[in-house]
Amino acid sequence: MKNQINALLLALTLIVSFTSCDQADELTEFDVTETFDPSLSIDVPGSDAVAKIGATKEEISNDWNASTTIDISDNDEINDNLKYIEKVKINSLDYKITNYSGPDNTAASNVTVTLGDVEIALEDVILKSAYDAGKLFSIEDPEKLNAIANKLKQDKKLTISSKGTVNNGTSDVDFEIQFYIKTTFTIDAI
Repeated sequence: MKNQINALLLALTLIVSFTSCDQADELTEFDVTETFDPSLSIDVPGSDAVAKIGATKEEISNDWNASTTIDISDNDEINDNLKYIEKVKINSLDYKITNYSGPDNTAASNVTVTLGDVEIALEDVILKSAYDAGKLFSIEDPEKLNAIANKLKQDKKLTISSKGTVNNGTSDVDFEIQFYIKTTFTIDAI
């Protein structure tokens, strides 16, 4: 009987200790939210502009490739706690077309965006229509969002690149892909 009471007291002590440790851990954790809003500038010259510099028809390309980098240390609170980041979560990843200049019916196709080492195919879009409507597109694949979050946690920076094709013909096409990456960083100060 005495052994059973001692075992029960030991079990209760362990439960209280673990509960207290979990509560203490929760007291040292806090979240920092940040929305990163990088943009990619895309400039695709039309065939008339390319011909002016002496390019042949075979050398004319309607493709683009652009990139930029975000650095989580640009946020002072995150920078002060870089070594204490316990978890990163991408709450949402959205993008839209901004600053469009070009023909009304120009389509962007075969568009991919790479965030870190995560490649995402974007839907084909009529650029002016998307720009005029201010349409916000969302990337919602949880597996890809988690992979991007892990890359942010690991590298503290994220390179974002995009490539694709426009059917601009003779006219120049300029636009930006504006991203909105809403994140939560869980910091554990102990």
